[in-house]
Amino acid sequence: MLKENLFQKIIDKQIPAKIVYEDDRCLAFRDINAQAPTHVLIIPRKVIPTHDDLTEEDAALVGHLHLVAVKLARQLGLSDGYRLVVNCREGAGQTVPHLHMHLLATRPWLAPRARRVSALTKWRRHAAARWPRSLPSGCLTCAGLQWALCLKKLSR
Repeated sequence: MLKENLFQKIIDKQIPAKIVYEDDRCLAFRDINAQAPTHVLIIPRKVIPTHDDLTEEDAALVGHLHLVAVKLARQLGLSDGYRLVVNCREGAGQTVPHLHMHLLATRPWLAPRARRVSALTKWRRHAAARWPRSLPSGCLTCAGLQWALCLKKLSR
């Protein structure tokens, strides 16, 4: 993790940033190393090195950061959804010693895409679960109908 707090320099206006929101408790700006078409960092003005360093007194501040994320999502037109990510320490990817939230959106995430299964794959799974290995054609549960009919049934 960087020892130098770049975010404090952005708060103090020593380093330029594309600021999209600012109030007395936090600041939000576009990430220069964007991981998605919409990638905004939301940071508190109070220096809190990591998520582990939060205390009971920070509860209202953390709630405020979440409400700012909601405002920004609406302002940026993220009606299809968005992600909020908080990394804690280097092992999780935190590179700046200042608590921050990533607001990410408008990119098809890999997880939903990975869950898509073709109709043929569905049929193969269905058939493998029901056919004895010695019967390469026909589906016992479909009373011997052609696999295309079975596939049509499974794809509904």
